[in-house]
Amino acid sequence: MLDLLPYLDFRNNPFNLLGLSVQAGAKEIRHRREDIEAALDTDTPLEGFEKSKFRSPDLEDVRATVLDAFGKLEDPKERFLHSVFWFWPLKRGTDDYFLKCATGGSEEGLSWAIRGWERNKSFNAAELRAARHNLALAYLLEAKRAEDEIVASGSSSDPFDTSCADFLWQEAIAAWYASFDDETIWDGLRRKIKALDDPRLSVSAVRHLRKAVSEIIPRMLLMYAERLFDVGSDFGKRHMVLLKDWEKDGSIDVRGMFEDKSAEVFSETKRRITAWAKDNLSDKGLDASRNVLEYAEPKGRLVLEMFGEEDSNWIQYGSLVAEFVRAAIVTYGNASEDYRACIDMLSRVLPFAVHPRLRQIVTEDKSVFEANCRLLEDQNSSFAALTHQAQKWSTKPCENHSIAGVETPMIPNNASTSGTCSETSASTKASNSVIVIRADKDHSGKTPDALKSMHALRKGEREPIVQPSWNPVSNVRKRLSVFLGSIAALVIVVASIGLYLHQDAKQRRAKAAAQRAKLIAEQNERNRLAAEREAERAMWASRRRATPPSGTVTMLVDAECDSGLQIKTKSGENYLVKLVSWRGKKPIETIFVRGGKTVEVAVPSGRYEIRYASGTTWYGDEYLFGPETRCAKADELFSFSKETGYTITLYEVTNGNLPTSGMSLEDF
Repeated sequence: MLDLLPYLDFRNNPFNLLGLSVQAGAKEIRHRREDIEAALDTDTPLEGFEKSKFRSPDLEDVRATVLDAFGKLEDPKERFLHSVFWFWPLKRGTDDYFLKCATGGSEEGLSWAIRGWERNKSFNAAELRAARHNLALAYLLEAKRAEDEIVASGSSSDPFDTSCADFLWQEAIAAWYASFDDETIWDGLRRKIKALDDPRLSVSAVRHLRKAVSEIIPRMLLMYAERLFDVGSDFGKRHMVLLKDWEKDGSIDVRGMFEDKSAEVFSETKRRITAWAKDNLSDKGLDASRNVLEYAEPKGRLVLEMFGEEDSNWIQYGSLVAEFVRAAIVTYGNASEDYRACIDMLSRVLPFAVHPRLRQIVTEDKSVFEANCRLLEDQNSSFAALTHQAQKWSTKPCENHSIAGVETPMIPNNASTSGTCSETSASTKASNSVIVIRADKDHSGKTPDALKSMHALRKGEREPIVQPSWNPVSNVRKRLSVFLGSIAALVIVVASIGLYLHQDAKQRRAKAAAQRAKLIAEQNERNRLAAEREAERAMWASRRRATPPSGTVTMLVDAECDSGLQIKTKSGENYLVKLVSWRGKKPIETIFVRGGKTVEVAVPSGRYEIRYASGTTWYGDEYLFGPETRCAKADELFSFSKETGYTITLYEVTNGNLPTSGMSLEDF
């Protein structure tokens, strides 16, 4: 299929960049080249040539782009295609006002040109043909601008902008098919190719171009839907609705476009997975999963919108992504114990696990990681609480047992042995004073013993000291011993708790190690199964063949086809119909029919059994539709003759009269 999307980049059209008409001849192109080179050398303005049209204002970049544009005009095929997708003048060799407005580069000028081309009541046939062509391109250009703005806004797009873009798409579709359904346009293109008279460009190019042009807007809508999903916007779904309507209509092979896009996405995803699988997933499993999911999440939404949840394309793509991410995350989680990140990744990949068994495996892995995460959190919280309590016990002071605050009073040798603490202090103070017996004091009343005692006291002699009943030093020592005993008891309790927790943690680690060993064994088994499935997918991918056109007939015997058979199918599956002789069960003829198509073929006269196989992907005559092949046969025989033909419908209809029964691929 001819890819026309690059030619719809109107800013890069050589006729637009160089300011040339699509009707310019070789001489005019040569003079224009000289004028542009002179303008660039002297930095002087040139009518129709504006540097603002170029993507880069740098002089060297402009020169390179100009050189590339003239090179495209020298290639007959490139010039022909670029001329088809640029505005045509209404009259040759005249000053076309509307053409100047359209090619000026402003939205206002293009709007004026659209108004002028729509007022075409006074145009002749040639002018009307050019006006229709220009309107198709103008509306398409307006729709592209509006859609580019929506893509640039991403998920924050204004719904009003999308409504305006949808209106422009409707106008573009109507104008596009009104233009390219006009046979006079295609006749004009054939005459143009003949006038060029270049062996590198044949008239058959028009036939290929016409087929590609019919699919260009659906391909653009698919492209913009993909871009919107890539930027996280749900507005891409509105394009998918329109494409689904085209698919039901059957006028355009939308299913084929979907399958081509799915194959492209599948190939790129597989390339990324293969590149990451070469690394050590124990260290880079998380990075690999993030990289694959960043690409696969928007692409997965596109594939899901294209085919639906039950289609094999979505199931295969989802399984490819889910199996790799799951394997990478399990390998990384077992090595790093970063369970929280692993849980997040498995939650993201869970929507891709469409197959029930794979979804169960991913869910079980996620549950194991959640259990391990809770186990680590419980251990960390228990250790933190124990550490806090130990710090609290070691820093709390014992009541009334402060060592630093105790003041040991000095007990003098002659301290009194009676009274309270305050009295003792007073006696101490009194006894430290020197007692002098005055000479003029009358001691006549004193007894000899009393005088002797006073005399001894004056000489400094002391009586034996009796220790008081309350001893502060002894009390402090008792309190200190109680405190140290409490500390010792606390140490014993903490050591006992620590020993218990150590043994419990050891048991838990052993249990976790056993769980990891079990997980690794299960993972190895799943990897083996995944490798087998991957080998099987690779085998079937190598056997895949291009889908034959609808109505392809293969005669298996040499016989004259003088009767007719009409076959009707529904979209979604392709069919291979086989006619088998009812006596010898000898294959006579096969007919390939694409889903949603109706074909009429010639068959030989005779009595036959009609069998058919159905599926979506074609693997050739040997494998038919591969592992998804479903075979059936009509329960009645068909007698074909020159006067008698048949019409069969290969899907259920109300009040149908063709019962069928299933059969194996070997019997088919």
